[in-house]
Amino acid sequence: MRFVIRCLSIAGLSVAAIYVPAQAGDETNRIDVIMSYVEGRAADEADAAFNRGDFPQATQVLRFRNRVLPNYELVATELFWMLLSVQYYDEMLATGKRLRLENPTNPDAGLPEAEFFWQRKLYARIPPILEPMLTVGKTPHANTFRVLAHAYSKLGFHADSVRVWKKYLEIAPDDAAAKRNLSRARDKVRGK
Repeated sequence: MRFVIRCLSIAGLSVAAIYVPAQAGDETNRIDVIMSYVEGRAADEADAAFNRGDFPQATQVLRFRNRVLPNYELVATELFWMLLSVQYYDEMLATGKRLRLENPTNPDAGLPEAEFFWQRKLYARIPPILEPMLTVGKTPHANTFRVLAHAYSKLGFHADSVRVWKKYLEIAPDDAAAKRNLSRARDKVRGK
């Protein structure tokens, strides 16, 4: 990891020294250009490592990118799924939790963490993660509604499942599968 960070840092600074002219009072712009180059180079390196099947190397570069840009959702999400691929579950969950907590206004920030718990049938862990995502003022991804509603059904909280399906159908009224799931959840509430 240190080697990667050193190489990217040296490359970024070298390019910046050559291509970014020093302008009096414009240090912030210069740093932004340097960081943009370093991030672009790191993204290219992560993609190249992934494409050649070197998942540990891709993971290391994604860790670096996530440290440099901790609030960049795409990088955190890529790191989350890469950590799943290499089976670093504890670090993956920490990354998912950090993504969710550092982006409280992003309605999709909790989805990777919730999907991990869904795959492991740990349904009780899902509502505390996804329920707040429905109230941030922006429309979450459809899977946020789906995972949450199904988790409520698995937990036996069918009235909550109905509520979530209804809320989802307000924004996606033509989703036939959601309509069927809403009907099933209503039947369970009625005891059918």
